This record gives sequence, C-alpha cells and structure tokens, in this order.
Amino acid sequence: MTFNLDAVEHETKGTPWEFTAGGKRWRVPHISDLTLGQQIAVDSGRVHIVLNEVAEVHAKGGWKPAGREAASLVVGKHPDQIATLTAMWLAHAGMEPGESGASSPS
Repeated sequence: MTFNLDAVEHETKGTPWEFTAGGKRWRVPHISDLTLGQQIAVDSGRVHIVLNEVAEVHAKGGWKPAGREAASLVVGKHPDQIATLTAMWLAHAGMEPGESGASSPS
C-alpha cells in the first residue's frame, strides 16, 4: 500500500468542494465534515438526501443553503452521472468510493 501524504493533508484541511452544474455554482462540505449517517448515505448511493441537507448554491450576496434545489443535481440524471458526481466529491477528499470512514473494512 502506498501512503499518500497529499490526501492526508487535504483531508485534514476539510475544505468544501465547489463545482458548477446547471449553470450554477455549488458547494458541499468536505466528506470528513459530514455526519457518519451522511457519509453512509453518500457511500450507499443516497447522495440526493445528503445534497438536500448540505449543498449550498451561489447567489447574489454569497452562498445560501440549496435545500430542495439540490435535487436538480441528481433527479432525472443517469446513474453514471450521479456516480461521477459522488466519485468527484470523494476524490476532492483524496478518497475513492468505499473509502470513507463510514465504509466497512474490506
């Protein structure tokens, strides 16, 4: 196994992940800043639930909670698109699907 100091440093900083989708700027917390239940939901493919709880959208005046608007990120999307969104969120934290603290050991 290879030790990745960059990933450890990134995980300890806990910087939010920002991305663009549907012509809007979005921000979600670092995976390590989610509750254990939220981490489990992301790992088990229920990312829409977590996005509803934690996603922010950029609007005039700054960031605001996205709430149900975050559903537009996943509702009606192909499962591959949702998997890519999840993988990129995890990659931001230096992880791959199944590697969060909520995942069961292999």
